[in-house]
Amino acid sequence: MTYDNLRTQMRAYYDSMANPEQNPVFVRVRDAIRQEMDAYAERTPGASAVTLKSVLHEVIAERFEPVLFSQSPFFYEMGVRWAANWGIPRKGAPGSWLMDRRVDAFVCDSPLYRDAMSFDRRKSTVGMIGWNHVFDYDHHCIGYTKLFAVGVGGLLAEIEEELQKSGISPEKTDFLLASRRSCRAVLRVAERFAFKAEEMLEDRHDRLDPVERENLRWISETAGRIPREPPGTFREALAMIWFLREVTASLENVGVSVVGHLDRLADPLYRADVASGRITEEEARDLLVRWMIPTDIKFFLHRTEWPETSTCVELGGCDTDGAIVFNDITRFVIEEHEKNKLVNPKLNCRYSIRAPRAYLDLIGGCILRGHNVFALINDDVIIPSLMRAGKTEREARLFVNGGCQETMVEGVEHTAGAFYYFSMPRVLDLCLQPEPLPEKILGSHTLDAYPRFIEAPA
Repeated sequence: MTYDNLRTQMRAYYDSMANPEQNPVFVRVRDAIRQEMDAYAERTPGASAVTLKSVLHEVIAERFEPVLFSQSPFFYEMGVRWAANWGIPRKGAPGSWLMDRRVDAFVCDSPLYRDAMSFDRRKSTVGMIGWNHVFDYDHHCIGYTKLFAVGVGGLLAEIEEELQKSGISPEKTDFLLASRRSCRAVLRVAERFAFKAEEMLEDRHDRLDPVERENLRWISETAGRIPREPPGTFREALAMIWFLREVTASLENVGVSVVGHLDRLADPLYRADVASGRITEEEARDLLVRWMIPTDIKFFLHRTEWPETSTCVELGGCDTDGAIVFNDITRFVIEEHEKNKLVNPKLNCRYSIRAPRAYLDLIGGCILRGHNVFALINDDVIIPSLMRAGKTEREARLFVNGGCQETMVEGVEHTAGAFYYFSMPRVLDLCLQPEPLPEKILGSHTLDAYPRFIEAPA
């Protein structure tokens, strides 16, 4: 099967979003969102950060222009980010409004921050550290496992239950109310994709082929129920993962660099679909290809030497009970990834001493044929190390890898392991240099002796 029509649709749109400052729809939407938020902030000077963030989510949900690709059954593109972006903040983007407004006051104007940056490899010749801001806005993973169990509607029910408890602090109440508004904004985004699909069916009906009509019909019936409810079919599972990843990245402007432990999450639904006659293997493979194609296109792989996509899919490993994960979905993803000459999503493949030979042979065969796109993650090393760091065994078994291949436990933690670097060789190098060294004059004061450094106030 060829996917040329889907690629053509996506390239036309994402080319227009390579620099969205030249896209009139983006500029109009962005300006309207930021003006409305500026006005709200002026009217409510005492609003907390979480309240401002939840109101921002509501405003974006009402003002964004949904983008659907009729050759795909998936709904996710809000048109409020640069094409080559997985969610990390970009000054001027709608979702970055709060960060743009506060980052200088809270971070960049801080004497502590300025002193620290005088050591940074990009800011001085010292080059002892590499870091960004005080918070790693990349390397995040959504709690897909829980959302597959309860949906966003389940989160709203939990919030209501917490709000009914007596004695909760004002800060927690504020957070819960903001969380409720944000969850409802996510559902509003999904609802608007359904409306967009209905509109396209009506306006373009005679110009749509049967595949396009079916895709739009399905979106019109599904968006809204997904992600409010847990997915009930394989196609709904794929749609929910892509929607949650992209919409969270657009609303929050943090890098959501994991698109789920796909074979563990989706295989039970695929097997149920097969048993009921709802899907064939060929149809499942087709859905997976349409699900995987967007990343290479939106990051312009065809014309970029080394695009960082931070879009990782987890395969293999084990489930919370320790049962090995290797199934039809594992095989379909790897085989179709190679067949369609994809580079992304990045295949982060977990393995252990118990890994099936067929799984290892599948990966090894791809590598021998030149399709070397794998990060191979050893469960026998990672799971014990996570447990030593305080996770339970069941939590540790749900680890994923995102960004490049940074390890994080889904639903439990955020990793900042690839955000802060300290160069021990550079420290040694500085110690071996002759005096005087201008670059040793660091920050707001100079300490010329080791004891004075130890005694210096933090």
